[in-house]
Parts: sequence; structure tokens; C-alpha cells
Amino acid sequence: MKSTLKKYFIPHQGNNYHPHILHTKRTIFYSALAVASKAIVMAFVLAVPSTVFVLPDVIAPQEAKVFALVNELRMKEGKEPLTKNVKLNGSASLKATEMADTQTFSHTGPTGHSLVYFLKQTGYAYSVAGENLAMGFSDAEELFDAWVKSPKHYDNIVDADYLETGLGISAGLFNDIPTVYVAEHFGMPKKVATVPVVAEVVSPPPPPISQVKIATIPKEQILSEKSQAKPVVVAMSTPIPTNTVKENVAKEIVPEAVVYDPTKSQLIWEEVDGQLKLTATAYVAGEVKTVSAEVKDYKIELLPSGDNNIYVGSIMTKESADEFFKVVFPADVFITPKDGEAFVGSMAWQSVKIVSPSVLEKYTLAKKTLGPITGIFALSRNIYLGLLIFFTFALFLNIVVAIRRQHHHVIAQTLGLIGLLVLFYVV
Repeated sequence: MKSTLKKYFIPHQGNNYHPHILHTKRTIFYSALAVASKAIVMAFVLAVPSTVFVLPDVIAPQEAKVFALVNELRMKEGKEPLTKNVKLNGSASLKATEMADTQTFSHTGPTGHSLVYFLKQTGYAYSVAGENLAMGFSDAEELFDAWVKSPKHYDNIVDADYLETGLGISAGLFNDIPTVYVAEHFGMPKKVATVPVVAEVVSPPPPPISQVKIATIPKEQILSEKSQAKPVVVAMSTPIPTNTVKENVAKEIVPEAVVYDPTKSQLIWEEVDGQLKLTATAYVAGEVKTVSAEVKDYKIELLPSGDNNIYVGSIMTKESADEFFKVVFPADVFITPKDGEAFVGSMAWQSVKIVSPSVLEKYTLAKKTLGPITGIFALSRNIYLGLLIFFTFALFLNIVVAIRRQHHHVIAQTLGLIGLLVLFYVV
């Protein structure tokens, strides 16, 4: 046994100072074994149906990650971190579930339900509130990066007026393709102010201060300076929230001279020479100064088409469809009447592209989400770690035992094997 170990691991005259464990053929075999084991893992990942990646147990950890990333950015910007609120979690979950159930993606869904509706469903009393939506993401960091790059979503995330948040993630289909819908709701809870009541007392003498009654006045009866300066404006009789801009629904204003019809409005995309072209069509009746559509950080100016109050505009983006729809955002229409304040409405996509992840993206996603469930990634990492330690020790013995009798090709090929194992261990 001792002689066998010496022959395989210790360089000496009997093995020509070339440990058998590091022979070229064996090194090639070990490398092929490492590649084969990684190929098995990759085959497992490719064989996993896309529906697995949107299962509740798989997407649930993403919620905590998004919440952590939001607060990390807020603290970096000098803002107070948000606290989780059960009612906001509920309203966001209701919104995400409705989008998944109806296969629609808009701040105002086919039922006409907007942010205000979902907040009322869970009984969340607020002074200001806002909403961020997304669809089709495959990773929490990917979603968060997309929100940060979108000015209005970013504004919601770092708005100092928001104190609480809730996140809802729901798996579903869009055009019969598995995807994920996300809604994050932000809010400042409504406060109750206390005002002393002064009563006229003739006799007996005034009681001690401790006996004077205190009356409470509900917040909705007290309009703050901010709510008076920044009313939420809605179009027609159906409230259309300001989406990624915070809103105070206690001050809804309906512009009588302008009508926006979201059912006759839409955003269309097409690829032209590898780049994405966006065309927006909006139905706006009445006298207006400007009409524009916005999605992500793109703004489309709309002009009258001369056809029954239809406004049309288009732009060429610098992205391909796959890049643009990595994470899908809803679109908004901004309308400024000739007399009155600007208001915001929802604009639906005619269609969107659900981008399937590449092989590498699917592998990375599976490693993050399925790894804790299947254990296959941990097993392969342990195998690579064990081989890495084994061959590092063998190379160490080969070098230090007979330092003047080296076979340089043995050192080189073993270092190559170790490098391969390190790569597979990391990825």
C-alpha cells in the first residue's frame, strides 16, 4: 500500500520523478470527467420546463431580494428605509394576481380597477400612494436594475414621502407563454391630527387642564399643503392613477373639456433593422396643448392625425426587442389641456414580447432559484471542490519533494486541470 501511494503521488527515481496520478492520459481523463459532470448539470437545466421557474416556491425568494435592493438604494440616497406593510402586500398581490388571471399588463386593467381600488380592498388608509409594475423578469437584480433605469419607477423607489411598501409577485401566462407579474405598492399611512376643543365655561371655575377634553379630526378633513399643491388629476369618470407618480386621491379632478379613451389607445412595437420602433396611438377629444406617451425612459410626442381625435407618434429606440422586453413596463399617456392641469392615463400594449432566457441566463437563474430545491448544484460544487483540493495537494507534492527533478509539462497540465476545476466550481 505504501509503495503504491509513493508510486502515484511521490516523485522518485522509481517513477522517473513523474507521479502516476499526474500522467498526461489521466489528466485528460480527469478533465473530461469534469466537463461531463458540468454537461449533465447543463442538460438538467435545459430539460426543466419554463413553467417551473414561475412556481410560487421558486419566485417567493425574489420578493425578499427586491425589498432589500429597494431599501439599499434608499439608504444610499439618504432616504429612510421602507417598512413592510401587510395591507400593502395584500393590495400588491391582488394587483399582480389580477394581471396574471386576465393576461393583461396595465395600471388600469380590463375591469377598470386601478391602484385606488386595490388599496381600498385591503383597507389601507393613506395620504399618498404609488405603484410600480413589471412583467417578464427572470431575476430580482434584473427587475430592480430595470426599475432604476426608468425615471418614474426610480422616483417612486426613492421618494422620501413613502414610508411603507408591499410587493406582490404572481406567476401566469401572457399570450400563453409562462411569465411573472410584479406589483410594488408604496404608501404613507393616513394620520389623525388632534385639536383641543375649547368650551365656554361660566360657572363653576375652569377645571384643571388634565380634565379638558381632546377631539380628533380625521385626516381627510385636513388638506395638507402638498395635497393642495399637487392634486391627482383623472380623466373621464373612471379614476386613472398617476401610476409611477405618487397620488393623493382625496383631490381627484375631472377635466370636463378633455376626454381620453384608453380603449381606443395603444402602444405598438416592431423591429426595423435590428432596432425597436415604438408607435403610440391615443384617442383624445377636446382642446389640448400637448399629448405624449412614455414607457421606460422613452417619450413619444403625439400629434393630431386628422382622424376622429386620434393622436399618433413614433420613435426609434437604441435597443433591440429582446433588450427592451427583458423586463416589460406599462405605458402611460400624458395630456395637457389648453385650460387646466396635465393628467395621466394608462396606455395598453397591443402586444409584448416575452423574451426567453438564453442558455447561460437559464443556467444562472436555475442555480439561484432551483439550487436550494434540487441540490444538484451543491453536489456538483462539492465534487469540483474535492477534486480541486486533491489535485492541488498532488501538484504540491510533485513540486516540493523533488524540486530539482521537475517535468515542466506535468506542472503545466496539472495547473490547467486545476484552472478548469476552479472555473466549474465558480460557475
